Formats: sequence, structure tokens, C-alpha cells
Amino acid sequence: MGIINITLHPHNPQRYVDLFSKLFSLDIMADTAMNHKMFLGRVSSIVEDKPLGGLAGEFYRFFNLDKRSAWISTATRTALKRSEANRVKDIPDDLKPDASSFQFVFYPHQHRLVFTLRGQYFENSLVNPRTPPSMSPHTLVNVLNQLFAAPEIVKEFGSVEVTAEPRKEKLEEMLVLKRMQHFRVELTRPNPDDFAALERRYLKKLDDQNVRQQTIELRAAKASGIKLDDDMKELARIAASNGKVEVEGYNEQDKKVYESTEEHPQTDTVTYNPKLQQPVQVLAERALDFVRRVVGRN
Repeated sequence: MGIINITLHPHNPQRYVDLFSKLFSLDIMADTAMNHKMFLGRVSSIVEDKPLGGLAGEFYRFFNLDKRSAWISTATRTALKRSEANRVKDIPDDLKPDASSFQFVFYPHQHRLVFTLRGQYFENSLVNPRTPPSMSPHTLVNVLNQLFAAPEIVKEFGSVEVTAEPRKEKLEEMLVLKRMQHFRVELTRPNPDDFAALERRYLKKLDDQNVRQQTIELRAAKASGIKLDDDMKELARIAASNGKVEVEGYNEQDKKVYESTEEHPQTDTVTYNPKLQQPVQVLAERALDFVRRVVGRN
């Protein structure tokens, strides 16, 4: 499982439900790796008629076959002439090959999306692939950013911020790098419900100045490195779930290191019996506990 933070302003659980409903109603797709595309293929309430309790659905991925591209015959080892290639036009435009699905659940109150890192090929495949399709948190963040950038979404919901939750222990390692030479925080406006009163002051500063994103960059004056104070560390912890944190410096072995929270997404593993359970059922049962462990809230 991977986990992603999706943030709207103003924050309201029903607006998150409306966001996914709107996205499902639109015929928009996102580009992803290896000439594939993805779109929101299915979404519904985990418990019927109670969408605020959680949504479940699937992202569909397929190979974007361009019938206008050059074609070659592997039998004759010759490129098809344009007149010969016209026969591929018989393939209906709505049929796409190499189709697979990735299940997800989304909790409006926590505004976190948990998804399967490994997907499933559809049962109509004529072959039985040995390995399931896979997708990283970074890939899904990129996909969601494209989908949420659709004009219809922006017009109704404004800017939608998407961040893959990083591993907390890795962030803490980054914050105590002994000879830190460069420290950079990119903070997008967080949801105030996520934090205690102490952290909300950062949100108030952004709101008071009408700022959506803030970048803070520090460079060491001496080789001994940057000494982060508690406020800066707290800001980094907020930015880790709402933007990113980057550090550069030297470790105890005097080796130069560069770390970014984007490179260390938080994941978890759940085992199940595929003969008895579907992945989305397992997600519905286990994802909320995963969210609570990562976010630290009910």
C-alpha cells in the first residue's frame, strides 16, 4: 500500500467527495510511463450511501496505442506502406490494450488516499502475466496532478495539492545530518485540521499573506554545517506531508549525501488470500489503520 495526502482549501469532507465525483464524470486522462495513460475508472462509497465514511474505487491504466504511428511486419521484416497500415483503423478507438487496474480507498475526513502498489490485469487477458503491474507513489502523484489540473476541476475546486507521505524515520535522519550544507523546504498550504495549535501558526502566516506555497532555503556559513532549531524542524515535518524537504551535506564518513522526502515514500505490506478476498476488500479493512499510523490522528 502507498499513501497520498490530497488537500483542498477550504477544507470540507464533502468537497473531497464532490472532487472525486466530478473527476469521475469527466473524460480526462493522464500520461504515465511507457506510453500508458490512466484515468479514474470507478468510485463509490465503501458503505452504501455513506460517502463521508470513505470511498473505494480503481484507477485504470492502458497502453496508448497510436494507430497513426509507423507499423512494421515482424513476418516480412519490412515497414508497412501507408496504404497497408490503414487496416489498423478497424480497431475501435475506445478499445485499448494492456489494460490493468489499481485499487484505492479515500477517506474524506483525513483526506488521505491509500492505493495498491501492485495492480491487476483484467481477466479478459489472453495471457497470464507472471508479474502484476506496478505503480509507485511518485507515479500516482504525477497522475493525480495531471487529472486535478483539468480546467473543470480548477474552476470548481481551485488548486488541489497532492503529496506522497514520506517515511517519518527517514525525515528524522535527514534533520540530524551532522554536516548539513544545504537545507530546503517547499511548503504548500496545509490543512489546519492536521496539526496542533503550535503548527497552525504557519498556516496562519500563509493565509495572512495570501500565499499558496512557501520555499525556505538555508546554506551553511561554515563547513561544520547548518544547525536547525526546533521551529525549523517542525516546519520540515509539516512540509514533508505538504510539499517536500531536501538536505545536502556530508555524513560521518565524509561522503557527500543528498536526500529528499520525495525519494522515500511511506508504504506498507498486507498479505491476503486472493482466492477468498479482493484487493479492494483488503484495503477497506486495513487502510484506515495505516492512515492513522502515518498521520497520527483518528
